[in-house]
Amino acid sequence: MKLHSAWYCPFAQRAWMTLIHKNIPFEYIETDPYLITDEWLEISQNTGQVPVLMQESSAGHETSIVDSNTILKFLDQHEGEGFSLSSNGFQNQDDTRHFGICAADAKKQRKFRALFLRR
Repeated sequence: MKLHSAWYCPFAQRAWMTLIHKNIPFEYIETDPYLITDEWLEISQNTGQVPVLMQESSAGHETSIVDSNTILKFLDQHEGEGFSLSSNGFQNQDDTRHFGICAADAKKQRKFRALFLRR
């Protein structure tokens, strides 16, 4: 699995944090979404936005999943550790709400970047 991301983008950070939280192995690819190339448009399905999650199929073809909400739904169904992002439990809903808020907080963004650089 490959994650095309920009460290400063809160939407991309949600996908990145989910991969780490669920302990799903992935390759992080720092991408400048403002550098529009034909290759980047193909990867991002002509959106030019991060995050983009690349998943290899059993046939060996790569499929790109765009939009952080779509990526989160996909990862929630992927086997992994951690709480479910779509759980109905009160505690899990509270965890999920906190998880989404963290990605939008500028101070927490710096902490997550520091965590990633140590990884």
